[in-house]
Amino acid sequence: MIRQTVIFFLILEFAFGLVPNPCNDERYLQIKDKSLDDMSDREYSYFLQKEKECNEYTMAQISKGSIDISEPEPEALTKDQKLNVLLGIDPDTKLDEDVFNIFVKKLDSLNVDISEFEDGYEWSGGYYGVKTYIDENIDELLNIFAGKKKLVLTDTKVSNDDDDTEREPQRDNEIEISEDEPIAEPKSKRSGFRIGGTLIRPVMTGAFFSEYSPYFDIGIVINTPIGIKLGPVFASIGLELNRYSFANPSADDSLSYFGKYIAGVIDIDISEVMRFGGQNNENHILGGLADYDDGIGIVGGADQIIRLSKKLPISLSIIERFNLAILDSGSITYWVSLGVNIGFHF
Repeated sequence: MIRQTVIFFLILEFAFGLVPNPCNDERYLQIKDKSLDDMSDREYSYFLQKEKECNEYTMAQISKGSIDISEPEPEALTKDQKLNVLLGIDPDTKLDEDVFNIFVKKLDSLNVDISEFEDGYEWSGGYYGVKTYIDENIDELLNIFAGKKKLVLTDTKVSNDDDDTEREPQRDNEIEISEDEPIAEPKSKRSGFRIGGTLIRPVMTGAFFSEYSPYFDIGIVINTPIGIKLGPVFASIGLELNRYSFANPSADDSLSYFGKYIAGVIDIDISEVMRFGGQNNENHILGGLADYDDGIGIVGGADQIIRLSKKLPISLSIIERFNLAILDSGSITYWVSLGVNIGFHF
């Protein structure tokens, strides 16, 4: 009887060992490369079924030790790298449109609302819009993708002391989800729009305004997520409306220039190329055409956006502006201004 029982369990173990890995299903991998819009209803149903089977198979292999995740890694994984592992991609893969599609399909397969991403990668803010969403929700996303299972990714450090080998676990890159911990829903993704109020004053002028007295002026700056990613930079569309005030030294207001300009600008985020002031700061350059009350011209400049807190949708900007104007009188002049801007992120 004992012999028959042993043979039965051996056969059972052998049978389970022959179960194919659903994560390597050829049709599933082909469908996984498609965007949601390109999937037929039948393909989408097949993808959801195989995604579920793949998750269950992976967790089962981890549980019985077939997949060893305690091997030493050269360095501790960051949270972004852990997220990539749970998405089934290389830990060092950078966020782009392909990763975005995998990310959205994973959320959808876990019944997480993806209505905020229905308009696609660029209209969700491109790299910076999606990256901001991930950064603000990284802990909740790790919980969700781990499926409330205890998943531990550890480093082991081997030390040799008098020929005794000791393994010391490194806990910096662990993902540990307790069974009674509720899965938190991600916070709402901001649209990527920013509107700010500006206080600005000219500090240098061309010859035409050299004898005029400048004043502090106010304005409005609007940044949008509408744009395109060009390598490490992101170029988006913006709008500026600022006043300017140059008083004639003769105190004759008819000879003074008090007006405003409105400009459509291209705002280029160069934070990934050169960054000043820490990881919470963004560095932008911009330029565009301007319509002045007293003529036409261009405007250019630079912004350093300082996020006061990741939890608050408010930022402070140090701004520099260069204005070149062809006045209705035919004169050409310029002025350089410095100012501050307080903005609200939607």
